[in-house]
Amino acid sequence: FVHGINGSPRDFAVMVAKLDRKKFQPWLMYYPTGLDLRVLGDAMFGMLSELNHLYPFEHLHIVAHSMGGLVARSFLSGCVRDDHCEYVRSFTSISTPFGGQPEARNGVDYSPVVMPVWNSIVPGSRFLQGLFRRPLPSGVPHYLLFSYYNPSVTSFVSGDGTIQLSSQLRPEAQAQATALRGFDEDHMSILADESVSAYLNVILTTHGPK
Repeated sequence: FVHGINGSPRDFAVMVAKLDRKKFQPWLMYYPTGLDLRVLGDAMFGMLSELNHLYPFEHLHIVAHSMGGLVARSFLSGCVRDDHCEYVRSFTSISTPFGGQPEARNGVDYSPVVMPVWNSIVPGSRFLQGLFRRPLPSGVPHYLLFSYYNPSVTSFVSGDGTIQLSSQLRPEAQAQATALRGFDEDHMSILADESVSAYLNVILTTHGPK
């Protein structure tokens, strides 16, 4: 489980509680979210490679929320680049800004101190342009889950109150996805939706050990 910007593993409390623990062991990634996303993707690659060396697991499913989906997608590009990660069985992204976040432009243009992550998630950034340059690893399905309930009373842009729908549904992301499913939830409430947890368990069981 890979959390989003300013998030933590606690964000997945409901999902972990609903996980079929007879079949799956939850691993939760915790990382500094202000760093460049390519650096974080490479760090995820190194961490999982080391864990796989220590504990030679054969089945790993990646579940990522928000910006965590960008980190995970960068990691998967590294898997293709190095012809590695044969243990990855599925990738589920939840409310991920595949097209970037327009608000990051304000931070880049006006903040006296620019966080590296802002440069990564500005729409049209070099990182985002290259995110889909490599395909997903062979045999790794991508389940793209998106949220579309906007609780804001000041913004009527289609989205979940945090990430625009157009960013979640970037055409390149849709083209690589095995399945898309939308939920009438906002950016954070989707993680506590029982139907989302139920769908996740179906995904994991479908692509788990036979």
